[in-house]
This record gives sequence, structure tokens and C-alpha cells, in this order.
Amino acid sequence: MLPILVYGFALLVAVALLYYVQVGWFWHALSLAAAVAAGMTPLPVEWNVPDLAVGAVFLVLFVWGLGVLPFGTHHPRHHRPHHA
Repeated sequence: MLPILVYGFALLVAVALLYYVQVGWFWHALSLAAAVAAGMTPLPVEWNVPDLAVGAVFLVLFVWGLGVLPFGTHHPRHHRPHHA
């Protein structure tokens, strides 16, 4: 049950970042590179980092990095109408 909660929260964080943080496409590409580096790099045993933490970081970076493809980098701004 704990992995479902951790990875579900990681997905929610990634989607929230996609919605609220508007940056250029290169930051998404950098996020993908960081996700691959975090997922492929073996951590020293002395660090005692749980696999769930590494997986959650990978998932946030990867989903946010790939999220630029379907959602784009710019969202329309919602403005209130101006009164005279």
C-alpha cells in the first residue's frame, strides 16, 4: 500500500508542477536527463536511501519532463475582465 501512496503522490506533484510552473522546453529536457541519471546511477550502500525515495524522484522528474509533449510549455492565462 505504501508504494501506491508514494508513487501516486509523486504523480500528483509532477502534474501540479506541469500546471503551475511554466518554463522553457529545455528545462523539461534537463529534467528527463536528470531522471535518467537518477534512475541509472547506483547509490553507495552507506547512504541507506530507500528505493521508494529514488523511485519517487525519478517519477516526478520523468513525468514532468515528458509532460511538455502533450501539454506544451504555455498555458492560457485567465484574466478577469477589466471594468471601465
